[in-house]
Amino acid sequence: MVQNQHQETPEFKAIQQKLESLQLPTPPIPKTPKLPGL
Repeated sequence: MVQNQHQETPEFKAIQQKLESLQLPTPPIPKTPKLPGL
């Protein structure tokens, strides 16, 4: 994983979409440590 690079790469977008789809039932919490690798 690339660290400290906020680029809109397809992989990054896919990860974000996965997290969003997984967190649909839960309310949006700001600044939540979702990916320790990033």
